[in-house]
Amino acid sequence: MTSESTEIESSSTVSAGDQAPPEREWRRMMLSQLPAVLWTTDTNLHITACEGRGLELINLVPADVLGKSIREFLGNDDSYEGIAVHLAALRGESSVVEVEFQSRIGQWSVEPLREESGTVIGCAGFAIDITERKQDEQRLRDSERRLTQQFDELEHIYDTAPVGLCLVDTDLKYVRINEQLAAINGKPAEDHIGKTLHDIIPEIAATIELVYRRVLETGEPILDVEVRGQTASTGEEEGVWLVSYHPMFDGQGNIVGVSSVVQDITELKRNEQRLRDSEQRLQSIFDNTTAVVYAKDREGRYVLNNRRYEELFRFPPGSVVGKTDDELFPTEIAKSFRTNDLTVWESGQPVELEETAIVEGLSRTFISVKFLLTDENNQPYALCGISTDITEWRAAAEKINKHQEELAHVARLNTMGEMASGLAHELNQPLTSIVGYVQGCLRRLQSGNWKLDEILDILERAVAQAMRGGKIISRIRKHVQPRDSQRDVIDLNDAVREVIAMIERQAAMDEVHLTLELEEKLPELYADRIQLEQVILNLTRNALESFRSVEGRQREITVRTEFDGHNTINLSVADNGPGIELPDLGKVFDQFFTTKPDGLGMGLAISRSIVEAHHGRLNADTNPNGGATFRFSLPISPS
Repeated sequence: MTSESTEIESSSTVSAGDQAPPEREWRRMMLSQLPAVLWTTDTNLHITACEGRGLELINLVPADVLGKSIREFLGNDDSYEGIAVHLAALRGESSVVEVEFQSRIGQWSVEPLREESGTVIGCAGFAIDITERKQDEQRLRDSERRLTQQFDELEHIYDTAPVGLCLVDTDLKYVRINEQLAAINGKPAEDHIGKTLHDIIPEIAATIELVYRRVLETGEPILDVEVRGQTASTGEEEGVWLVSYHPMFDGQGNIVGVSSVVQDITELKRNEQRLRDSEQRLQSIFDNTTAVVYAKDREGRYVLNNRRYEELFRFPPGSVVGKTDDELFPTEIAKSFRTNDLTVWESGQPVELEETAIVEGLSRTFISVKFLLTDENNQPYALCGISTDITEWRAAAEKINKHQEELAHVARLNTMGEMASGLAHELNQPLTSIVGYVQGCLRRLQSGNWKLDEILDILERAVAQAMRGGKIISRIRKHVQPRDSQRDVIDLNDAVREVIAMIERQAAMDEVHLTLELEEKLPELYADRIQLEQVILNLTRNALESFRSVEGRQREITVRTEFDGHNTINLSVADNGPGIELPDLGKVFDQFFTTKPDGLGMGLAISRSIVEAHHGRLNADTNPNGGATFRFSLPISPS
């Protein structure tokens, strides 16, 4: 550094001197106004001069830095930009870099400081604070990036929107169109640009052109216009679109085109029509069903009823909704309806029950199914009922049951007739014994040689035989006398023993061995004992009669009862007779089907109807080793 330059730097940083030259004053004024710093260093990077308002931004004054090494402030890392530019200046290179120092950003210009001979004797640096500018630049870049991103997103939304979008100019030529609308029109998007509506969609152009021109004339949007017609995408079928038209303006407020939003509602319209058709069908079913259908709110007021409801109870059309049962029916009937409704509301479960109502002075019986209707939150808001009039059906069922009972009675009479010979022989035994005992007693009395104990013993034996004969007659009478069905709690094992007592003599005569395998402590059944005995008698007699053609082997019949541990009692009658031919297995329960020369073909049919009337099942199987097994299952009696 020359003595002149040193003096300039020294005088400009340490003291203003007696009178500063104009150029120095100008430099000082400039540095006092700008966020800048001017400094010089020697070759050891010690600061020899420094001034400028930029020092205030980093909380320093010239006295804080003069004579100190740049490294005290910038560190010893030679790769750091602030150090690197000074090292470059000492090598004779000028540099301009951006340096971050104490959270501020400055633009540093550092050049070599030379003496007149050109020798580098230090560095001269000038830095201006550009922190705010850099922040503004970053904000601008961020804003540009956001705008670009938003523009890209809008472009993506426009191109992928689930509705059709397009822009036409004032000549009704396409300026822009997205893929959705291009697909609706049935042509690629690029084929639309510059083409008119008539070029692209001639089938409906005339219709929508009027709307476009009205928007261009008035500058007002036209919304939700339903357009129908055919395009290349619909073929011969009619399409339906919901279109909104919006005017587009330039910066001066002039209309430059029309933007359209097109929603394809073809399928929606078809579904609406299907829904209307479905509602009409449901309404037709609702009104023409023979069942009474209705709904009531929590207060018991009718909110819905079908036509059958009004017709059956002779109410004028439309007079039921809004009323309660108390306003429509006699007090007792209305009370029973309300009680049944409350059961459903309180339990929340569907209920099936019988209800009675008076129609034109006559009592009618209904099977009603009642359940709750719930909203989207599964909260009940109404009770729905479906009631079927079973008055005639019940009368017919009772008639059928009466006929079935009469038929079963005839079958029992026929069975007793077929068993008459065996029963007469069985009854003859106690009668013969009684006659013998009485004659013996008379002889002793007539001889005068008798003892009271002997006479009493003979008479007790005669009484026992008389009681035995009475039981035989009682069994016969139970099975032959006409009667209505009478259900009670019974022990199925006792019924089996009663039947076996009736057939065991015939079994002995036919040399058939009877085996009883009865489960002990069998649960009770709620059933008609005589009817079940009739079934067991039919099955065991059929097994006995099957042995007529069996010779040369022991004949066996096994009657078994068992409880499945849940809710069913099973009874089976198995024999080792000739069995059932496979073609006949599916027909044995048909009416009038029989394999016996003198059979009526009614026994098994009646037996199955009796079992089914007890909510059970009766079926037949062939045994692997010959013979057949008939088995019926019955639900146990309610506790």
